[in-house]
Amino acid sequence: MNSTDRRRLSKFWRKRFGPAAARLSARGASLLDEQASGSSWSEPAADVPELTELSPGDLEAQLIARLEAQDLAELAELIPDLMRLAAQLRPSLESEDELDPYVYVMH
Repeated sequence: MNSTDRRRLSKFWRKRFGPAAARLSARGASLLDEQASGSSWSEPAADVPELTELSPGDLEAQLIARLEAQDLAELAELIPDLMRLAAQLRPSLESEDELDPYVYVMH
């Protein structure tokens, strides 16, 4: 990840995620069920969806729906911008310079 990508992530965190987290905290919302925190390691959740392949549009819609169903509208409203950011940061293989230095390139 280059410095421009890090700046984009940092800006998103500062401008979007940080304020959303503050709003969640201010209204006393909890992201984890502290009563059941640990049971999920030994027992599967009752509402585990089937594993399916999702397009980016489907993923966005399902994330929004799930967060809204959990009364986390502050996070749901971030999803469209988060999906755009992910698309911008998606690595491309246009040049060898973009490869991680620990990846062996075979010619």
